[in-house]
Amino acid sequence: MTTLLKSLTILSVLSFVVCSSIGICPNGFTRVGEKCYLMPSIKGNWSEADSLCRLLNSYLLVFESQTEADLVQAHLAKIGSIHSTNTTEKWWDNSLWTSIKARENSRDFVVQHTGEPIPFPMWGPQQPDHDNQQCVATCSLTGKMVYHDYNCHIPLAFACKTSTKQEAAMDSEYATETPEVNTESIF
Repeated sequence: MTTLLKSLTILSVLSFVVCSSIGICPNGFTRVGEKCYLMPSIKGNWSEADSLCRLLNSYLLVFESQTEADLVQAHLAKIGSIHSTNTTEKWWDNSLWTSIKARENSRDFVVQHTGEPIPFPMWGPQQPDHDNQQCVATCSLTGKMVYHDYNCHIPLAFACKTSTKQEAAMDSEYATETPEVNTESIF
């Protein structure tokens, strides 16, 4: 009996370690690489998209590396949400809002939810190019995801990004208990 109890205890601990190490995404989110993403089926202007992502304890997409951009691009292509173009004509048509926005009255673009500089700047050709475009979107151009400035009031698709539950538990910013949101009713 003692051996069986020890074996079950060891099995329980190993099971917990394995499940914790893979990280689990919140309800409705899909794991892509090391992060979790949610691609709503609705469009919204930048403020609406940002508000919805924050409601879901996440933030608008921002790339931290080329690897992440490539993984997300492949995932979006797989689910039919973004198409690569080899032309510069209307290359912004398949854009997604990002968490990047210009500071008020400036062209200093920062990650909105942190106030930090863009971790991996990947501007498209001649971007940013318009002083009246204070928000940043991303799209696939000639096989690569690129950033471009855009008018904040135009409805675009968007993707919310968050950490796995394992990462969130280690991050004091997310350590508080948050209610589950039924994403199926929104999307």
